[in-house]
Amino acid sequence: MSAKERSVDISKPLASIYLLYGTESYLMNRLREQIIQTAMSREERTFNLSVYDLRETAIEAALEDAETLSLIGGHKVVVLEHPFFLADEGKKEKIEHRLDRLEAYLNDPSPDTTVVFCAPYAKLDRRKKIVKNLEAKADVRDCSEISEAMLFDWLSEEAKKEGAIYTEAAHRRLVAMVGSNIATLVNEVRKIALYAGKGGTIDEDAVDRLAARTLESDVFAMVDRVMTGDLAAAYRLLTDLLKQKEDPVKLCALVMRQIRLAYRTALYRRQGYGERQIATLLNVHPYAVKVAAGQGRRFGEDRLRKALLYCAEADEQLKSSALDKTVVLQLLFERLAAV
Repeated sequence: MSAKERSVDISKPLASIYLLYGTESYLMNRLREQIIQTAMSREERTFNLSVYDLRETAIEAALEDAETLSLIGGHKVVVLEHPFFLADEGKKEKIEHRLDRLEAYLNDPSPDTTVVFCAPYAKLDRRKKIVKNLEAKADVRDCSEISEAMLFDWLSEEAKKEGAIYTEAAHRRLVAMVGSNIATLVNEVRKIALYAGKGGTIDEDAVDRLAARTLESDVFAMVDRVMTGDLAAAYRLLTDLLKQKEDPVKLCALVMRQIRLAYRTALYRRQGYGERQIATLLNVHPYAVKVAAGQGRRFGEDRLRKALLYCAEADEQLKSSALDKTVVLQLLFERLAAV
């Protein structure tokens, strides 16, 4: 994959044809908006921007639009959404497209129009002739998961727009807390940057105080606090979750899941697997594996194995004994901290 294919920036001169593919919708929408902004002013969009859903409209109609000169002059953009014929999605759509018409356009695109294919699919079916030809003629951009370094740089730029400094420690904490959805991360960084103000620093403390919390992030933090011996912080998190009416049995299961993920990740890393390979094997997001790998390194396989046994025993007690469920979880935390 070329560096250009991984680029998240659009510059002049615009290409005649862009192919945006992948499942990261925020990244795809960002590139799409950059293309449109580069091509025209906001006032020109009414006349010079067209959007077609190829599940509903035949491509020949969209290409006819692309070949038609603008009524007001200037550069046109024609966006083609859901070009399902580029992927192997396993289902038949009601619209049939004349792909020979597309082949002809690829060989002789309009110089006054930029056509943008937005294909929200994990993979393109590169066995198909039309896919090979489109990739050869278009400016291709991969909108799948971006690298951690690129994500950090991107979020740093968002913070810089508000005059704030985004630290690597804050980045690690934020991803652990809210997950890897780019749109969510961007919104959280903007919010915290506004609070930090010009010249301010976004650090771990700012993230802890201001970032939106999820059940999964609280469980991750709780496991981390327990396994590092900070039981007071772990109990505070547990109390908060119980006040939110979270089921103790469910919380125990989530704690066990996090520890199991850290343990299995440690086993696979010892066998030489990389984080993305492990994510595929375990069917989880790469960022979840990265977080689990950090826990695996800090706690070690032996401690994690014992911790899983203690979790299983606590789960049995929660489901079958008359003990107070909060007490069962607190006793579990004490056993985990002493492993």
